[in-house]
Amino acid sequence: MSQAKSSTRLLTETAIMAALSLVLSYIVIFRMPQGGSVSLVLVPLIFLSLRRGPIWGCTAGAICGIVQLMFGGYFLNPLQVLFDYVFCFGTVGFAGFFAKPLQNALTEKKQGQVFGYTLAASFLGAFMAYLNNVISGIVFYGEYTPKGQSVFAYSTIYNATYMIPEAIAAMIIVWLLAVRAPKLFKPEN
Repeated sequence: MSQAKSSTRLLTETAIMAALSLVLSYIVIFRMPQGGSVSLVLVPLIFLSLRRGPIWGCTAGAICGIVQLMFGGYFLNPLQVLFDYVFCFGTVGFAGFFAKPLQNALTEKKQGQVFGYTLAASFLGAFMAYLNNVISGIVFYGEYTPKGQSVFAYSTIYNATYMIPEAIAAMIIVWLLAVRAPKLFKPEN
């Protein structure tokens, strides 16, 4: 494949996964009262990260976060925007650090490793989103902490209530995709 076709394909895949992630963010299973929801927003970002690596996963995530902000996000200040949108979704792409090991496990048909790598990648991507949400909650939304509670504890627990179910859903779906359609995770196919 020529360099131009390869670049066009990478950009197209990245745009499609960012758009799919954005669409899935609007299909909400559960919404928290002060922000945050359970959806399948992480799945396309983790999938792209495992197919193309962390750079493309982070790029798609950052694009998704920026577009999500433009379509009804909450703007408090520039740093809050970075943590709640750009970093939160962008760092999901860190799941891509497991791309090569997963692709090797898929090639060698080592199902135990496939399970482990999809689980680890999904956990890392979801944890990075969670970590950014916790930091944002502590720094920018501490005023919503009920009296007598620690801001750190409140942000940690509040964000876990929707991020844990979202992470579990992403783990299951990404693993099932890898098991049922392993060729999707190999960019040369």
